[in-house]
Amino acid sequence: MFFTSTNVPVVVKGEAADGRYVVTTPCGREATIDTAGGTKVFGVQVVIDPGHGGSVDTGAVQNGIIERDLNLKISGALQTDLWNRGISVMLTRTKNYGEVLAQRAALADAVGAKLMVSIHHNSSGARPPSSSSPGSEVFVQANPESQRLGKLLYDKVTTALAANYSLSWYRSVDAGVLRVTEPGGDESYGMIKRPKTPTALVELGWISNPAEATVYKQDQYVAVAVDALGDAIEAFLGGGSSGTGLKSRTFTAGLAPGTSQCTDPALE
Repeated sequence: MFFTSTNVPVVVKGEAADGRYVVTTPCGREATIDTAGGTKVFGVQVVIDPGHGGSVDTGAVQNGIIERDLNLKISGALQTDLWNRGISVMLTRTKNYGEVLAQRAALADAVGAKLMVSIHHNSSGARPPSSSSPGSEVFVQANPESQRLGKLLYDKVTTALAANYSLSWYRSVDAGVLRVTEPGGDESYGMIKRPKTPTALVELGWISNPAEATVYKQDQYVAVAVDALGDAIEAFLGGGSSGTGLKSRTFTAGLAPGTSQCTDPALE
């Protein structure tokens, strides 16, 4: 895996005859790049995936918040927090550009990460039930390590949000740690089914809820969320576990934007 001179992570496929690297771009295309000014990376413990990105895949846009930007803000702050804890970490997306799901998964697998956390914020055109408890949702893989990670993330995040904010939250009736599958039993979300790395996707809260959106615009929220996420990741790496139960949901997810809709950032 390689960070280009413009700080874009790419998977190295091989070397060209002139010594340049042949890589897979964020949009899943093949490119040849110069190695000057870049950095080859090995053995990262944690990969943080800022969900969505670029002009096509903005994520939800509601109540004055663009999800892709909030996800990146949280992810960047979490990267710094984990560095300060002595944990090696990288982001799948370092700026506002598009990136296909297969490439995000490939980056985590290429560095042999112990875990990946994909950062998201929920939204809906309909109004979920209101609750005094945060409606955070964590989606996990079938494997036990992903589920252990998801339970730790859920407990740390919901405890921190409840302790710092007294809100009328949005909360789905089955909110919690969830496996989401197609009617036939296959994983529904591409960000869950693609990585071999133990992965959890966190929907921290609902930007479609005006009360919550007010909170998500505050710097304090970033600090609260990052501290909780960092505690969960550190606990996972230390062998910690949680008693939160696992739920299930049957749902067919929409297709994420693919290579044909994706515009690569400058790699050099």
